[in-house]
Amino acid sequence: GLGDVYKRQPFGKILVPLIGKVRAEKAFKEALLIASASNGKTVVEVISSDIMELRKKEAMAREVGVPLFNHLLEGGKLIEMLKSHLHDADCIIIDDEKIALIDRLLHRNVILQLMRSVSCPVLVARTCNYYRHILVLLDSSEVSERILIIALQIAHLFGSDLSVLVLEEMSPEFRERIKKRGEVENVDIIKLKVDGNAMIEAVKEVKSQKYDLIVIPWRGTGIIRSSMIRKIVNDASCSVLTVA
Repeated sequence: GLGDVYKRQPFGKILVPLIGKVRAEKAFKEALLIASASNGKTVVEVISSDIMELRKKEAMAREVGVPLFNHLLEGGKLIEMLKSHLHDADCIIIDDEKIALIDRLLHRNVILQLMRSVSCPVLVARTCNYYRHILVLLDSSEVSERILIIALQIAHLFGSDLSVLVLEEMSPEFRERIKKRGEVENVDIIKLKVDGNAMIEAVKEVKSQKYDLIVIPWRGTGIIRSSMIRKIVNDASCSVLTVA
């Protein structure tokens, strides 16, 4: 039943890849934030080739009581290790500095190469503090329901309010399901109306600086196209969670 869906945490395992000299401070802090809010039901995994960096991350996790698993990269095994762990994660968190590369998807950027093939949500970390206000952009793509469930679970975890901007006409059944799910999760859903061009309204809302987290589809199949998704990820001043 509906109730069972919502007893789950949004993520059981969060992966933070630290590649090369990247320390991914924002990504790691945001991973700890989500994991500590879940009362020990979420574990964080870190992949790095820097043993000192792994030790630092271990100490930070211990301080806030978050279970942490470290994976030390050894020469030549980078791709294999990343592949096995990326596909095993419920969420991958990366620092926003990396995101400029999404536009180019450089072949030398291992993480982004692999991200194209993963099906779990990817969070671009910028906020690093409690989520009070969450914005969800919904279009008619197949992932809309999954996006909404994850956003509701996160809102429930943090006691956030949830603003939903519906960019395309949804069926009455879908609207009814939104309402029911909000009630089950005990989340206050604020429905935002679109007046005029849906995409202009979406970008305006994203740039409004009212939110701590924005949840959007990762691959554009509805009205939100891939180029718009990249724009939102780049333009937002807060963290953005992309759901495939």
